[in-house]
Amino acid sequence: MGQRRYVGNGIGAGPPRVCKCIQCGYESPKTQGNPCRNTICPECGGQFCGAD
Repeated sequence: MGQRRYVGNGIGAGPPRVCKCIQCGYESPKTQGNPCRNTICPECGGQFCGAD
């Protein structure tokens, strides 16, 4: 008793698997060690954000 266990896939469940463009919705696989926000969309030139 006294121990808490977290079960589920809530926020903070790991890094994103894909990067998604904020403007047009284009998705590309996440590159390890390269944050999505540092990547430019090849379709429209918008900024990516992390998505699952």
